[in-house]
Amino acid sequence: TPLTLIKGPVADMLDEYGNDGKTNERLKLIQRNSDLLLRLINQLLDLAKLESGTLKVEKSEGEVYSFVRAIASSFESLARQKGIVLTVEVPMEDRQAWFDKDKLETILVNLVNNAIKFTPSGGTVAVSSALSLDANILCLTVKDTGIGIPEGQQAKIFERFHQVSEAHKEVGTGIGLALVKELVSLMGGTIKVSSEVGKGSEFIVGIPLDLVVSYQPVHRSFSAGGP
Repeated sequence: TPLTLIKGPVADMLDEYGNDGKTNERLKLIQRNSDLLLRLINQLLDLAKLESGTLKVEKSEGEVYSFVRAIASSFESLARQKGIVLTVEVPMEDRQAWFDKDKLETILVNLVNNAIKFTPSGGTVAVSSALSLDANILCLTVKDTGIGIPEGQQAKIFERFHQVSEAHKEVGTGIGLALVKELVSLMGGTIKVSSEVGKGSEFIVGIPLDLVVSYQPVHRSFSAGGP
């Protein structure tokens, strides 16, 4: 794709001219915005697939806690640049499960990115995760001390292309939260928001998982004449 043809040479130039401060800064700006544009295109494609009913849940086995921790921690640099304290509280224990990695990543990336985008310097963004063993539900919480969402608009933030206010310096595309809502619903999950203007917002997501209960090998018995 055209974006891939941009991203490849930029990565090569970063390797070649990475020691030049000004050049490095400009190349990283190109890289960040290329990544942002690619993410936006992919989100639009996902919305189109959701609309046509062709987007399916595709689960694979993985360690869910380390997966969540890695994605949330990848925002540390961005938070630091904005003067925001990012905390990630995810259990260190090993929890193997079957889940859709791509969709879980999209959900978490959008929520954390939004929290950082609408939180001023000096604020905090907290990401936490827990697993309800009885119900096999992964609970994700993203809480910030940002600008908050007016009560009258909280029900609308999951609508496509809805923007909270044009008065804010940071304006989104109105796609991210709509996609998050639809992906969560596709996976049989729930999402809710609580917010207060001037104090911040909290998004809580619950996603069903298929936990891997044990790692014992499966023993098969065969009849004498079987293969």
